[in-house]
Amino acid sequence: MSETGKEKRLSGAEKLVLKAKTIIKSKRISQLDTSSYEVKGDHGVYVVSKDAYGNYNCSCVGYLKRRICSHSLAVRLYEQNREYRRRIKKGLLKEPDISRRRV
Repeated sequence: MSETGKEKRLSGAEKLVLKAKTIIKSKRISQLDTSSYEVKGDHGVYVVSKDAYGNYNCSCVGYLKRRICSHSLAVRLYEQNREYRRRIKKGLLKEPDISRRRV
């Protein structure tokens, strides 16, 4: 089978990012406190927490085996996006002008 166009197989990392983005877009992240989140995954509800060193830990089996999962990545991306938007709102960053982007 050819790997062109839509038939291209995704790598493990690409699948992980895609799943994390899907979790964010479908609004399945709820903040519990300053460093913990509840994430509704495909196979259950998990708790993702951020430790004092900025590492994200998840209660799912996948994280326990591989030390990374779509839930922990989703929370990391969610927090980064929230911080980015906060900085734009405070005037610390300028919102990008997407009308000038080349395609």
